[in-house]
Amino acid sequence: MREIVIVGAGPAGLSCALFLAKAGRDICVVDSGQTIIRRANLKNYLGFPGGIPGNELVARGKEQIEELGGAILTGRPITIEIIKRGFKVTVADQQVVTATKVVLATGMSIQIAEQLGIPVIRGTYANRIIETDVHGHTVLPNVWATGVVAGTPVQAIIAAGDGARVAVNILSEIRGSIYMDHDVLPSERRSPSSKSTNLLP
Repeated sequence: MREIVIVGAGPAGLSCALFLAKAGRDICVVDSGQTIIRRANLKNYLGFPGGIPGNELVARGKEQIEELGGAILTGRPITIEIIKRGFKVTVADQQVVTATKVVLATGMSIQIAEQLGIPVIRGTYANRIIETDVHGHTVLPNVWATGVVAGTPVQAIIAAGDGARVAVNILSEIRGSIYMDHDVLPSERRSPSSKSTNLLP
């Protein structure tokens, strides 16, 4: 059983997964291949002055997550069930992943949330969105939501930021204190006796 499964591989899901994987958590991303970002040509994404095709951004993100030890499961999620120790996600070809925590980053789709009985509300940027608190928690314990499905504007860079925000909140909850992940250039590294801010117990 994994620790965290992220359902959705758009900017929000991949950004959330990146932060979690970098923190050493055992994560798996379920990628349906249906994110609308794949059809985009992003000319307003910070760091790419000439623009970047959405499918390339997704591919780079997935590669980065795998380099950090995260897993990618390709397939359209069709069911999610509450089991004794967490959740079971089944994809279209009957592959299964189980985890103790779930992050829903499903774009404009609320189907998975409805399967779990999570309340949905009227949205501004999407017709219906998952109801969450300020930390990204849904009413169901150990289930979070991020990105467009949680109410962000349909802009890749905003969704990516929201994914990072929810990941930091999850990591803070695991740690029991505020989590921060700050890397520095080699010449600026602190002495070995200094504690890094990105370590979890």
